[in-house]
Amino acid sequence: MNRDRGSSLVLAVISVALLSALGLALALVTSTEMMIAAAYAEGQELSYAAEAGLEIAEQELRRVPDWNDVLAGAVLSTWIDDGSSPTLSEATNIANCGKTTWCSAAEMDAISDLRPWGTNNPRWQLFAFGELNRGYVVVWVGDDAAENDGDPLRDGAAGPNPGAGIVAVRSEAFGVGGGHKVVESTVRRTDGVAGISRLSWAQIR
Repeated sequence: MNRDRGSSLVLAVISVALLSALGLALALVTSTEMMIAAAYAEGQELSYAAEAGLEIAEQELRRVPDWNDVLAGAVLSTWIDDGSSPTLSEATNIANCGKTTWCSAAEMDAISDLRPWGTNNPRWQLFAFGELNRGYVVVWVGDDAAENDGDPLRDGAAGPNPGAGIVAVRSEAFGVGGGHKVVESTVRRTDGVAGISRLSWAQIR
């Protein structure tokens, strides 16, 4: 009799352990799926936010009569906040040379997979930044990489220069959950200063 009771107790303990393990496994699966879904949703939101940043900057560029002022960092968009988050200087350095600290001219001119144009690499200048769609969006403007004048702070003269009259726009969206999306476009002014047209678009990240 005692043996039967002991066996029953052992079986009961094993059953409880197995059910507990199964419950824990189901909870972990559910939690993982929820995290994946949340990360996907944040990624989608940040993609939309980065694209919206491009649109805002492109519209703002219409009001700037001389894009050289933007390329030199002398003109900002009207869409800016106090710039408190993320650290804008660090984000700019990462875009220009891949590190958070100050970038030298040699580092910005270095040829890499993402910046293969040497002295014509864009030197991204802050143009617009602020909260958008539950993310923080930073937009930079740089000289078009198709330029052949070797001066990334000025738009080259017309002539045998495929990048004349064109600037590049880079928009990065940062999420509270650590998400990060990057898109770039190139735009050309059309109809004098009345408008601009988008020539290219690419998702970098």
